[in-house]
Amino acid sequence: MPVTAVTKQTKVSQNRICHLIRSRVKEAWEKTDWSTLERLGVVETSSRKGHSYGTAFLEIDGRETQWGNGASKVAQLLFFTPGKDKATFDAFVAELNNRGFDPSQIGEIAMDMSKAFIAGAGEHFPQARLCFDRFHVMKLCGNAIDAVRKEVVSKSGSLPRGAMWALRGNAANLSEKRLALRQSVCREHAKIGRALALRDYLADSWNYAGKQEADEHLKAVISWCARSRMEPFVKHARALKHTWKGYSVTSKTTRHRQRSMRSTDYCSSHAAAHGDTGISLISKRSHTELRAARKFL
Repeated sequence: MPVTAVTKQTKVSQNRICHLIRSRVKEAWEKTDWSTLERLGVVETSSRKGHSYGTAFLEIDGRETQWGNGASKVAQLLFFTPGKDKATFDAFVAELNNRGFDPSQIGEIAMDMSKAFIAGAGEHFPQARLCFDRFHVMKLCGNAIDAVRKEVVSKSGSLPRGAMWALRGNAANLSEKRLALRQSVCREHAKIGRALALRDYLADSWNYAGKQEADEHLKAVISWCARSRMEPFVKHARALKHTWKGYSVTSKTTRHRQRSMRSTDYCSSHAAAHGDTGISLISKRSHTELRAARKFL
């Protein structure tokens, strides 16, 4: 419940309520045991669109179910700090040092593909494996497709109405009307067709049952992107190659379980971090409450 709602019901001032929260939560937080921390999740969030960013660090315990279902049960919030840059890792490591925790104990970090996060993790946790999940990899590919679409529009004129949405997402999830529109656009513009073929080829990386086969397929994806003669995908190939060691390739085994392969052993799903409902609630609070979070989290 927001502080403002509590104030209206109890007739107690916001300052008094915030003081009680800070004192009680800080006391409990300082007693938490971080000695078992080995797998770390890092999530950026915001209280409003484009404003008041914050970064949460979570302990991931156990394996996540498919699509992150039940992730809130395996991710525990450890630390929250304003911002989404490399300095957030500096603040987290400072707290680790205050608790006498050895950073080398952390062997795996699940996070998004932020350059600031990659730099911070590389500086403070050089021994840890960086893990990026399917969503963030495919999002970069989707951005490349959008860039190709805009190039086609600028050179040949506008596309049919609704083409932008027809070119997004998986074909299996499109309505018959949008699927027909996608096929029509691909027939008329071979460049867009090749871009979608690259996307589907990249998506196939998660369909392999073995690490070696998945790695070989991902190398073929990078090679094709680099030779595609489409600048957005050439850049995408460089991004894939630069962060190669962080990709986790997941094959679905059953409806409610998943197995992850990558270049070295098991890799956490970033969905566990995003699945923590407490982080979702923090991100929805007002700017004032987000600033207050720094004092008691």
